[in-house]
Amino acid sequence: MALATENYQHWQATKEFAADVARQANGHRVWTNAELGLRYYLEADGALPLLREQNLKPGELVVTSELVQTVVPTGPLSRLSEVLIRPSVPLRLISLEGGSGYSTSAKGLQPFAISRDVVDRLRIESVGERVLELSYLEPKDPKAASQVIAGLFPPDAWMAKQASVILKTPDKVTSVGVDFFIPPDAPARRMELLADGVVVAAKTYEQPGAYSLVVPFQTTSPSVTVGLRVDATHRVPPDQRDLGVVIIGVGLK
Repeated sequence: MALATENYQHWQATKEFAADVARQANGHRVWTNAELGLRYYLEADGALPLLREQNLKPGELVVTSELVQTVVPTGPLSRLSEVLIRPSVPLRLISLEGGSGYSTSAKGLQPFAISRDVVDRLRIESVGERVLELSYLEPKDPKAASQVIAGLFPPDAWMAKQASVILKTPDKVTSVGVDFFIPPDAPARRMELLADGVVVAAKTYEQPGAYSLVVPFQTTSPSVTVGLRVDATHRVPPDQRDLGVVIIGVGLK
């Protein structure tokens, strides 16, 4: 009965949060990277699942669950509200910091935990306008995050199987390229470089190491979307991301 009460409080709070999202949306598109009950409640009100390559538009809303988020949103996001879910019963079937795997073994193997940990942290964020400052983007640059469309993780510079960024075109551009590193344990060996959706270069590398893939390029457009694509990914537990290669920098020169 105690576990059932804890579970009820968890999902009732989630349901109430989803209803609040619907009220705040006010006609704007809502995306979510959540799973389990929260995704069900949000989709029932018209929300859509956030895809890895989704190009978010200004004014749209993104709903994130830290407990089971499948896609990490990128871009200029402003937090509108945040809710901590912490049931009053000191038991947990699943939580952010606990070891119970009742709902998913990724959180641990215990059937339940004696704890008052936060079960989930939910937030609503609004997508803002992208301010293009960079022509050459280094993922660890604090300014880089607002120009990442998808698939590139600025904190540690890893990319997924596919990644894309939007770049400001300099006054004179002669080439487009990417500098990257293939770690010894990464299976990726082929890199494809795209400019505005068109493959402009591709090369296969025989062994791990640091490489540059650069080709001549010209454009009159004020901005260019540069895409990256590798042939294989891997995981490094407990990290649940599909990792390709480490990006040192990508852009126009």
